[in-house]
Amino acid sequence: MTKEIYTYFSEKDSSYLNKARLFYGLYIMIFISLIVLMFVYQIYSYFVTLMIIIGVMYFLYRLVFFDFIFYIGKRNDFKRIKLMKRFEIVDEVIEYFSDDVYKNLFDDDYVIIHKNDVYVLAKIELEDTIYTLGLAVYQLDKATDEVSPSTREISNELTGYIASSSIIKVILLIKDVFDENELDLLKYDSAIHKNTVVIGIEKSTKQLIYNYFLNGDSLDSYLSVLLQVNVVREEVNN
Repeated sequence: MTKEIYTYFSEKDSSYLNKARLFYGLYIMIFISLIVLMFVYQIYSYFVTLMIIIGVMYFLYRLVFFDFIFYIGKRNDFKRIKLMKRFEIVDEVIEYFSDDVYKNLFDDDYVIIHKNDVYVLAKIELEDTIYTLGLAVYQLDKATDEVSPSTREISNELTGYIASSSIIKVILLIKDVFDENELDLLKYDSAIHKNTVVIGIEKSTKQLIYNYFLNGDSLDSYLSVLLQVNVVREEVNN
């Protein structure tokens, strides 16, 4: 400190000290505020940039890439729909999946995990494979307003009962005559989840409407015995 500085400040009264404290605090506050604003600006600029990128990519997706990306994601479903096949079944199979289906499944070593008047959920370990088959037999003619779950809900219920990463779920819809919407569901929306497939038995025509698992030869062989049909897979071009 020099003499001049001392002389200058020694002449200041107490009001100047209060003023000095105020401006000192204001200076610190301005510095901290600028630091905070810098981070806010960085976050805002990143956010705005991200929104611009998302907007551009969405525009390109809808304008150019939608069909290509959709096809890549659904190509297995297209193949599965082409593979769908109908089989003639015998009366014995229809009788097996009648009102006493839970007893028949139990006699064939299935574990009955849930049953009511509309559907039965069962499971069995497939021999010589790592897979557990979760089978839901759904009597559509008996569905009521109180008990009429969707196939997706039944698939979720099976997953809840069977905590296994190697579970394969088959939902068997049984009805005297399928209406057009149900036939469309069987054909176009049979793969509800990655490991779930929906098949159907139409009793009046004695037909099995069969959807294939891709890479599911062991399951096809097992269901061939259960449903007493010769499941022959016809490969189609991708």
